[in-house]
Amino acid sequence: MPLLLAVLMWAPGAWAQTADGSQPASEPVVASEGKPSGFIWIPPTVVYHDWVILLLAYYSGLDGIGAGFELSRPFRSPFLDDGVVDDSELLVKARVYEQMHGEIEVATENALFDGNWTMRTRVLYATRLREFWGVGPNVADTNKERFRPRDLSAYVEILRRIARFRVGLRVEAQDYQYLETKPDGLLDSGEYPGVTSTGMTILGAGLTVDIDYRNDRYNPSNGWWLQGYYIAFQSSNSSVGDFNNIYLEIRSYLSLTRVDVLALQLFTFSVNKGAPIWRYSSLGGRAHTRGYSRNRYLDRRMAAAQAEWRRPFFWRFDMSVFAGTALVGPTWSKFQWKHHRPTVGAGLYVRIPEVSSITIRGDLAMGDESLHANLSIGHSF
Repeated sequence: MPLLLAVLMWAPGAWAQTADGSQPASEPVVASEGKPSGFIWIPPTVVYHDWVILLLAYYSGLDGIGAGFELSRPFRSPFLDDGVVDDSELLVKARVYEQMHGEIEVATENALFDGNWTMRTRVLYATRLREFWGVGPNVADTNKERFRPRDLSAYVEILRRIARFRVGLRVEAQDYQYLETKPDGLLDSGEYPGVTSTGMTILGAGLTVDIDYRNDRYNPSNGWWLQGYYIAFQSSNSSVGDFNNIYLEIRSYLSLTRVDVLALQLFTFSVNKGAPIWRYSSLGGRAHTRGYSRNRYLDRRMAAAQAEWRRPFFWRFDMSVFAGTALVGPTWSKFQWKHHRPTVGAGLYVRIPEVSSITIRGDLAMGDESLHANLSIGHSF
């Protein structure tokens, strides 16, 4: 569970959209336009010029104690200065744990040529410990084993904007290597495609879409947002074949009263039979399945749905109550309702009015096995 120790922030004005939601990640932080520099006590915040730096401490049952930061700032590309508008940003996130496992992510989003084009990029390098239970919608908890991968991935998206609709090309590459696995464990059995100690690279390209009718990018109370992609991948290893990856997510926001908001989410992710297991759909440890450990259930198809009620609670604090369910399976036709995995929970948000995009969220979520706590930045969806 991440523990937020301090927030040191530099930022003068609002900019840009969040990174692609298919890879769950926190949203960039943006200062409210026109706010002066200064110090905010709750949470501890310094506002100064163009920079936003969040200093974080973490604890993980797998990795132990860790520390990290999140940095964000608006920018203009020097070589395209005449064609780049203000809503462009740089986001850097990094964390390292006591065993020197960690991850670093660098993402940018550029609005080009009067906002008619958008370019997104993201690079991730991670070596954090993970857990594996097997593949399927009903694998036993006693199967659990630990492994440590080296995951290097990157994508570039170029989208054309037409009103609130954006469509374009996505190119993605990923190199995945199993550095440590349990001797004679499930991952050593040879049963699962894509498990190799020498590493495997996949490269793909496809179509991406984004339709945004939300009334606010960071704290929506009305409207809806759809995003998705279709990518055809090729692999450098003959143990897996070429495969396709489809992602689709729809979020909707309803103002029930002047202060009450109902947020709804539908999330689907699928790969076909040729994919390595580290590209499989994953249930657990993400915003759509907060009541389960990360990667608790894996398979080639997944669908998740949830609803969250949000309202002010006290001073800068908001509260939420949420419920949802998710399913995984080898094909859509083999989904069985008896294997659905429900989640219920509640959360507390801390708003920072001086900085429009910062919301610190703490959740307690219960699945069908145990209680999970999470502290993070930004709304769950």
